[in-house]
Amino acid sequence: MKVGDQPDHKVYREHTSGVPIEWKATQKGFLVSDQSTTDARYTYTNAGDEVGWVFWQKNTRSIGAWGQIIPVVATDDEGSIRPIADQNLGADTSFAVKTVVTSAATNDHTKAMSVTGSLPASGDYGFVVQTVDQDTYEILWFPASSSVIKCDNVTPTTYSTKIYGVQAGGAVDPSNVGTFDDFLFIESNEACIQATAKIRQSTTKKGPLSLEASSFPSLSPPDETPYTVETKCAFDSTTAKWRWYTRIGGGGLSKVYARIRWNYDLEGDLSEGEIMTYSGTEWQPSGTAIWISWDLSKTTRFETAGNDTVFEVEKEKENFNRRGIVRDLYSVVRCKSDAGCRISHFKTDSKSLDYSYLIGFLLSSENYNPPWEAAETAKIKTTILNQQYDNVMPARVPKEWNLAGDAFFEYLEIWEHQKGLPLYFRPIEPLKADNTSNLYESRRQIGGVSIANYCMV
Repeated sequence: MKVGDQPDHKVYREHTSGVPIEWKATQKGFLVSDQSTTDARYTYTNAGDEVGWVFWQKNTRSIGAWGQIIPVVATDDEGSIRPIADQNLGADTSFAVKTVVTSAATNDHTKAMSVTGSLPASGDYGFVVQTVDQDTYEILWFPASSSVIKCDNVTPTTYSTKIYGVQAGGAVDPSNVGTFDDFLFIESNEACIQATAKIRQSTTKKGPLSLEASSFPSLSPPDETPYTVETKCAFDSTTAKWRWYTRIGGGGLSKVYARIRWNYDLEGDLSEGEIMTYSGTEWQPSGTAIWISWDLSKTTRFETAGNDTVFEVEKEKENFNRRGIVRDLYSVVRCKSDAGCRISHFKTDSKSLDYSYLIGFLLSSENYNPPWEAAETAKIKTTILNQQYDNVMPARVPKEWNLAGDAFFEYLEIWEHQKGLPLYFRPIEPLKADNTSNLYESRRQIGGVSIANYCMV
């Protein structure tokens, strides 16, 4: 029996190539602009068909479902999403998982392309819609929440994200409103508490954040704005609260800074650094080399590398022996000066034995553009004890790409700096090589030959 023969069956989409839109079986709609007073006939205008319906595949429910806008929640950090079940905002496991990807997924109802180019984090909300192409189905994922916005010294505070108080009973109090700018100031990509912030500690509050009472590290309000002090957030198990601690000065450890040569390959971690001092106008090498622990520095976020990228580091172990060379071992606390060569591309040298990541060289289009035409020149180099070295490290790719396949992924472009190490890179303008395999090649060429081959899952 054909679908159209059942009165309760409705065609939401028809992907028949070459068939005129007005002939397709999708339901048509019209605007009634007039009605005759003699025979009651309508005058129709604005003929249109239904578009934008997206299909969601079943899991435990007996059939799938169609919808024009489907609210979803991410169930992990790898792009898995499911429809939201109810007002508790949990995932409906009766539906199968769709996977958010960063490249087009034509005619694949199990995937949705991210319109932002990044994957959602676990717990993120969004919605899934269908494009209006008549011959194919292409599903899109839109994030439903925006980032918190604060102002700088130039932007008016009216643009900052609003923060509202809560009345008794839980209702929002529109008369008690502040802005994110009231307590957080961002300077050179570093966040610090402002001296002008009004901070009070309430013994009646039961939230997870509590401020440690202590004297302000100054006898009088500071002259400069903002006044930045070193702070630390730590969990207090006795009160089950996160508490902020402020270093008041005197007896504290001096901060240590270093430039870093990342050097992590299939043989292990040999990353190293050189202690740097600040003269008041510029960073200067001290002549003291140190070891850097890759594993203890994975949460570090940075966008550049080389001599002008300076990190705050913390000593982990003294007299650490690496392959017969003894130096103190440090981990990276944060990036202090992200002013080196911007990391734009990656040149693959090898794959990990379990095919979970690539090993290769950091490249910068600031050294040579495009980098693949002169990779040696484009390499980002760091000087340690007057000797220049390449920066070598692992690289991750979005999970829709298969490192275990035949492709070598020769060149990649930066995709995500903000998820720590290893950095995320993605294929450069991939085009499907043929219709019989999952192989792709970059649209970019040298001498008529593609610069890289890729393989999709």
